[in-house]
Amino acid sequence: MVAYRFPRIFALLLSSLVLAGLMVAFILISSGSAAGEEIFIVNSSGDSADSSMGDCTCATSSGDCTLRAAIQEANACSGGQTIRFNSSMTIVPATALPVITGDYTVIDGSNQWYDWSGTMVPGVTLDGESLDAYGLTINASHCAIYGLYIINFGQAGILVFNVAEDNHIGGEGENQRNVVTKNAQNGILIFGADAKNNVVSSNYVGTNVKGYYELDGGNGCHGVSVWYGEGNVITDNLIASNKWSGATMDGVDSGIIANNRIGMDIGGGSLPNSYYGVHISNMAKPQIIGNEIAFNKRGILVTGGSQAIIDGNQIYQNNATSLDAPDGGGVLITGTLSQANLYQNTIYENTALYGGGVAVEDSAIGIVDHNIIQENDAVRSDAGNLGGGGIYVNSAVMTATYNTIISNTAEGPTSSVFGFPDGGGVYLFDAGDSRLNGNEIRGNQVIGNGGGGGGVMVLRGGNIRIENNTIYDNYVNTMSISGSGVHVNTELGPTKVYIEGNRVEENSTLSGGAINLYESYYVTLTNNLIINNSDPGLNIQDCGTFIQSNFNTIAMNSGSGTILNNSRLYLYNTLITLNSGYGVELIGMWGMTSTRNDVWGNRDGASNIDTEFYLEVDPLFFNADERNFALRPESPVLDVGDDGHPVTTSYNGVTRPVGGGYDIGAYEMPLPTWLPVILR
Repeated sequence: MVAYRFPRIFALLLSSLVLAGLMVAFILISSGSAAGEEIFIVNSSGDSADSSMGDCTCATSSGDCTLRAAIQEANACSGGQTIRFNSSMTIVPATALPVITGDYTVIDGSNQWYDWSGTMVPGVTLDGESLDAYGLTINASHCAIYGLYIINFGQAGILVFNVAEDNHIGGEGENQRNVVTKNAQNGILIFGADAKNNVVSSNYVGTNVKGYYELDGGNGCHGVSVWYGEGNVITDNLIASNKWSGATMDGVDSGIIANNRIGMDIGGGSLPNSYYGVHISNMAKPQIIGNEIAFNKRGILVTGGSQAIIDGNQIYQNNATSLDAPDGGGVLITGTLSQANLYQNTIYENTALYGGGVAVEDSAIGIVDHNIIQENDAVRSDAGNLGGGGIYVNSAVMTATYNTIISNTAEGPTSSVFGFPDGGGVYLFDAGDSRLNGNEIRGNQVIGNGGGGGGVMVLRGGNIRIENNTIYDNYVNTMSISGSGVHVNTELGPTKVYIEGNRVEENSTLSGGAINLYESYYVTLTNNLIINNSDPGLNIQDCGTFIQSNFNTIAMNSGSGTILNNSRLYLYNTLITLNSGYGVELIGMWGMTSTRNDVWGNRDGASNIDTEFYLEVDPLFFNADERNFALRPESPVLDVGDDGHPVTTSYNGVTRPVGGGYDIGAYEMPLPTWLPVILR
C-alpha cells in the first residue's frame, strides 16, 4: 500500500483554518452572544469607560478594567456577570456610574476585606466626594451588592428602583455586608411600585466600618427607606446615626423590618438616629418584628393611614420630649385610619410628655396585646399637662389586653407651677370604644402638684371598659383628690365607663380613693374586689346620676369603704366590710339608693349618718387575712342578692346565679361537691 501524503502547502493551510476556527470560537464566547456568567476583575481605581461595550471584555482604552467599564459590560452582555476586585482600592467616580440594568449582576468586594486592629473591614471604597448622584443604582432583578464601603454621594448610597425584584444589598455570608454612610440623602433607597421582594441584609448603615460613631457620619435622611412596592425586607442590619429615621416604609403593600439593631452602635452603646427608629407612613402595611430599637427620639412612628404589625421588639430609652409632637416615646400611632397591632414587645425606659411607652392619637387604632410596658415616663419640668407613663390614648381607640404595665411614671413639677400629671400606668383622654382587659397594672405612680390616676386615668371619652385587670400597688403623690388605682373624670359628659371584674389592691394616694370618681356620669362598677388599699376604697365626689355599684366587695381599706360627697349612688348587692373608716361615709348633698348590701365590721360604723342596710353581718370570708375574699358555704350573704339588677358572671368566673339566688359581693360561690366519706 502506498501512503498518501498532503503536500506541505495543504498541511499549512489546514493548520491555519483550524487556528482561525479556534479564534472565531473565542471571539464568539467573548461577545454579546456569549453564554454569560463572566467574571470581571476590576484592577484599576480609575474611572474610564469601557473601550468596546458588548464584547464581554472589561477593558478601557488603556487595557484596564475599571468599575465603570465592568458595569457597562455587565449591562451589555447576556446572562449573569460578577464584578470582583483584585486589590483594596478607593474609587472616586467623576460622574454618575451606569445604572445596573443587567439581571443577575453581582458586585462583590468581600474578598478584599482586611484586618484593622482586630476587626475585618471593607477594602473597596466607593467615594462620591459630594458628587450629586447615587452611589450604585439597580434597575434590574436578581442582582447583589456585597462587601463595599459607600460614602459621600449627593443622593442615596444605593438606589434600587423601577422594575427591580429579588435583589440583595448585603448578605449573611462572610464579609458580605456593606457599610453605607455619609451620603447626603438616604443610605439605601428602594423605590417604585414594581420594586418587589428585595432584601437589605446585614449592613452597617450610618456607622463607621467597625460599627461605631464616625465624625460627620450617618446618612443625611433615612438609613434604609422603602417607597411603595411589596415584599421588600430590611433585616439584620445595624442602622444608626442617620439624620432622620433608621428604617422607613412608605406606601408599601407589604414589607418586613426584622431583627435589626436601630439607634445603637455594634457594642450596644447609644448612637441614635436623629428622629425615629422606624417610620411607617402613607398607607403602608409592613411587619416590624424582632428589632432592638433604642436611643432615638421616638422608637416607632405609625402614621398616614398605615397599618402595621409590631411584634416581638425591644423598644427602650427613646425620648420624644424634644419633638414638635412630644408624645409616644416608645411607639406613636397617629392619624385617621392608622392602626398598629402590638404583640409581645418589651417597651421600657422610654420618655415623652404623653405616652412614655405607647401613645395612640388622632382617630388612630391601637391593639396592644401581651406586651411588657415598664419603667416608661411621661415627664416635664415646666408648666403644662402631661400623662400616660405607660400608655396614652387621645381621641382614638385602643384595646389593651393581657399586658404587664408596671413601674411607669407620670411626673410634673411639684412646685406651684401649673401642671397636671395624669395616668401613671394608663391615661385615656377623650378615648372612644377603648378597653383595658386582663392587664397587670402595678407599681405605677403620679408625682406633681396635681393630677391623678396612679394606675388608670380616664378623662372624658365614651364607652370605656376597664375589665378583669389586677390594679396593684400604684401610687399618687399629689395634693389633688385622686384615684390611686383608677381615677375617672367624665366632666359630667355622656362618657360611659364600665369598671368590672378588677382586683384593685394596695394602692395609695394622699387624698381620694383606690377608685375615685369625680364630676362623672354613667359609671358602673361590677364584680370588683377593692381591697387593702392605703386610702378609701371608692370615693365619689361631685358626680351626677347613673353612678352604680353592683356586686362589689370593698374590704379592709385604710379609710371608709365608700365616700359619697355631693353625689348620687345606686348601691346594689355590695359587700362593704372591715374598712378603717365608715362603711359608707356621706358628705354634703347626697342621694343613695341601697338594695341588698351587707355593711359590717367597719371601724367607725356602717355610716356617719343614720342609715340602715339590708344586712350588717359577718359575710364569712374564707380567709380575709390571706386576701381570700371568697365566701364560706355557711355565709349569710349567699343566695340573698337582688335579682332586679342581675349580672351574668362573677369576679371568680362563675355564672350567676348559683342555687336559690344571687350571692352578695364580687364572688358567686358554686355549689359544694359532695363526696363519699372515705374520699372526704
